[in-house]
Amino acid sequence: MSAATVPVDRHAEFVIAGERGLLSRSMEWAAHSHPVHELLWVRRGSMSVTAGHRVWMLPAGIGVWMPAGVVHAGTAAAGSDFHASFFTPHTARPGPVVCSPEPVALEVTPLLEGLLEHLLADDLTTGARQRAEAVVFDLLRPSSRSWGWAIPDDPRIGDLVRALVDDPGDRRSLREWAESAGLSSRTLARAFTASAGVSFTRWRSMLRVYRAQQLLAEGLSVADVAGAVGYDTTSSFIEAFRAVVGRSPGAYRAMLSD
Repeated sequence: MSAATVPVDRHAEFVIAGERGLLSRSMEWAAHSHPVHELLWVRRGSMSVTAGHRVWMLPAGIGVWMPAGVVHAGTAAAGSDFHASFFTPHTARPGPVVCSPEPVALEVTPLLEGLLEHLLADDLTTGARQRAEAVVFDLLRPSSRSWGWAIPDDPRIGDLVRALVDDPGDRRSLREWAESAGLSSRTLARAFTASAGVSFTRWRSMLRVYRAQQLLAEGLSVADVAGAVGYDTTSSFIEAFRAVVGRSPGAYRAMLSD
């Protein structure tokens, strides 16, 4: 995700290029952009990508397509198997993902992942590379789930948002937050939904689950993670995690070690 890793000297030559690496420590990439399209995902671990006022929290197997020129930043947990593929805009075949002006989440299926890894080889013939690239473009399809969520920018809820981003386990209720902001619960709830696109409860749940993904990748137990992100019981945490990620925390952690 560093601009220096993009093969800028080969823009006139490549259709799809890429890189991968196993992260020995948690990483954070400052805001930047690329002159090429970028597809980011992790095979194991978790990562997040931020563009504008929107964040994508990406478990293994889910990627985000970042159009050329879009400023973005990101983080990835230690132990993540990180992948980035780059697509030259003028040679990329048009499609719903390639032509999107906004970032798009997509499923990185085993076939798509295998083809993108295949294209990392330096000894492919021109014909073999073209055949693989053609199938890659056929497989670039938006996910049925957005995986993204908005960072509310309403100044009335700024303190709330900053506090929860710093500590998703903060258990203060909407009523308590409203009192500290000098607002009614109804006014705060409406302001939050208008700015975030989802309710306060849903937004906080997604934030907690993202933090939980990081902690699970770091090796904490499911019970310890549940308490750390603000759940009173492990069962309620498991239910919330499954609703966002589509699998239980235990299944997610097992996947990290595959």
